[in-house]
Amino acid sequence: MSFQSTGVPPPPTPSYVSGPGSGGGAAPSLPSLYAPLTPSEKTYYDQLFAVADTEGTGQLQGMHAVNFFKLSGLDVSLLKNIWSLADSRQRHFLAREDFYVALRLIGLAQNGIAPTREKIQETATAPVPYARFSNVPLAPPPLPAPATATPPQDPATPSRSPAFPSSLEGDGYAMSSEDRARYLNHFGPCDVNGDGFVDGPQAVELFSRSGLDRSVLGRVWDLADADNDSRLSPGEFAVAMHLIVCISKRGLPVPERLPPSLAASLPPPPAPSAPATNAAAVPSPSPPPPPAPTPFLNTHLRAPQRPRPP
Repeated sequence: MSFQSTGVPPPPTPSYVSGPGSGGGAAPSLPSLYAPLTPSEKTYYDQLFAVADTEGTGQLQGMHAVNFFKLSGLDVSLLKNIWSLADSRQRHFLAREDFYVALRLIGLAQNGIAPTREKIQETATAPVPYARFSNVPLAPPPLPAPATATPPQDPATPSRSPAFPSSLEGDGYAMSSEDRARYLNHFGPCDVNGDGFVDGPQAVELFSRSGLDRSVLGRVWDLADADNDSRLSPGEFAVAMHLIVCISKRGLPVPERLPPSLAASLPPPPAPSAPATNAAAVPSPSPPPPPAPTPFLNTHLRAPQRPRPP
């Protein structure tokens, strides 16, 4: 059974499989471009293959692939592209080595990296967090240590393993520059008064289209509104949009605190002004503290009030 026979529209044929000048012949298949980096990764993938291959044929047919890959929480349209890349030989089933490629691509997608042929080559030796599947009682193994030693670094500079590409962070919520640019395309229409910020009502109108529960959207706002001023700057807006995508499309949980990879994308809070050093100077009266910001959930996502009975 092929992926097409499952009722899902067939994925497009990638240009590197068949294209102009190729005479219809297939280019080298993706299995030659990626293999598990460590024995523990291979063991994990083999265990997942045994779970997915319910008939024990050693070949993952379309229906079994659909049912298993949906447990990743990714969109079906994304899974179709992943199938197309993994089944680059167009055999309409996945052998074990093809399955390794599919799992690698799913792991990339779950960690905010586009599951493309270029990215699987770019990250071929990077310890990308492994693919995760709900309702599968298998825990991914620990990631291997980076293969390259970390060069001396200024203590004030955030540390990053040189084995990771610049768009990759290990917390699972990394936002690529492409994602950020796409999110910011929605910022201008939401900034209705042109002050450089998105206020609650405009955010509600856009964020509610995700279908997420109001309490989840309220938590997303709290995480993204890093300076707690009840409005979103462009950077905070992009963080909020990315969290919504991670939760609604990639099946990631609502984080307890802002993930480090997203926190690093926001500018640091302004430093407090230095106190006056002139002892003879008379301090000016302190201005009254600003009113505490009203929680986004209570202000903009409150359930409608029922009329009281007469």
